[in-house]
Amino acid sequence: MTKARRPSVLGWIALVLSTPAAAHQGPDPVFHWAFSPRSVSAGVAAARLGPDLNLPSTARVIADAGGYCLDLTGGSERAEARLSDELAEGLPSEALTVSVWVAIDEAESHGGLVALADAEADDGGPTWKLGYNDSCFTFAVTDAAEATTTRLVGQTPYEKGQWRHVVGVWDGARIDLYIAGVLDASVGTTGAG
Repeated sequence: MTKARRPSVLGWIALVLSTPAAAHQGPDPVFHWAFSPRSVSAGVAAARLGPDLNLPSTARVIADAGGYCLDLTGGSERAEARLSDELAEGLPSEALTVSVWVAIDEAESHGGLVALADAEADDGGPTWKLGYNDSCFTFAVTDAAEATTTRLVGQTPYEKGQWRHVVGVWDGARIDLYIAGVLDASVGTTGAG
């Protein structure tokens, strides 16, 4: 019997607010995890910013040509960060950028890389998922205030085992998907004024 395989490797993840900071040009990150033997211990990845990430029992840090990464191959569990009420209140509600470095070893029809799933999304804030299907990267945003979900499927097939920088951007009116710094797909969000 063959075990189901998860998205294999995550290098680092960052979620950014759309509010400009006074000290630099651009938004401030809300979450940031980098995976190395120093930052991962006893099933927890220490956050550089935001809450720590609880890892599935099958997760392991491995060395590769670029340094270290988190291997999630072989398990069906997910890594999860619990947000405090204070941190949840500061999440973006009108725009966001999500960025990951990832290599997919095994395709899935609805794989997830990083997501915000709010079980009580009636507060007007969005939920979102940066992921992949059996051939391309995907990005979806649900706007609870508008009661709409917009899904975007990239145009460029990923190559299994090849590292890619994948970025999802939502500005309240459109969602964009970038692969290696190049716009791969874009669509207006449903219900945008």
